[in-house]
Amino acid sequence: MQALEKDTVLNNSRVAEDRQFTAQVEQLLSLGYPTMANMTEGDFLNRIEPLRRFFEPGSIIVIPEEVVTFAFQLEAIGGRVVSHNRAWTHCDSIEMPDVPFINTEVDDGRGYHEKSPLVCMKQFQANDRLGLSVIEGIALVTHRPKTLRIYHCADLPGSYCGREFHTPQLRHWGELILDNRFNWSLLPTSGSASCRARLAP
Repeated sequence: MQALEKDTVLNNSRVAEDRQFTAQVEQLLSLGYPTMANMTEGDFLNRIEPLRRFFEPGSIIVIPEEVVTFAFQLEAIGGRVVSHNRAWTHCDSIEMPDVPFINTEVDDGRGYHEKSPLVCMKQFQANDRLGLSVIEGIALVTHRPKTLRIYHCADLPGSYCGREFHTPQLRHWGELILDNRFNWSLLPTSGSASCRARLAP
């Protein structure tokens, strides 16, 4: 590839990344995230803008619970909790940033139907991927609202609820639901969501 053509491809890619990043930021603003975080819009944008350099196609912006609680984030996209286990814990091996961060190469788990969260986590570890947590699953649906609309439920094996054999799950059956299921069971429309990395400034 000639230098000029290569530069054009890189510039077009950067423009596409900037547009995707800006669209996600605008979505957070439209849902009232600055108010939820007790910030002015300017202060909120100042917290988010450093993430732009990490952003690439397939990434999502994640706002941690320390900035905006998961309950507010779930409610903002019309979701509700139906699980009896309402307290979610990150798996011991997970280091979650306490500032806004980026999930790279996010996969919604559609290719992991009929595989239990336990099996998926073993595959993720072997392939240097990370199972999404509850807050990351909410971010996924926030930025990709059609994720759960076509016979797909997203398991979130980066968290567990109650006891360690329950995995949180997001599904959309007429409404957005956050529930949990046994982490050893196989379900035909349920697969574990994952990402390549968590990146923070």
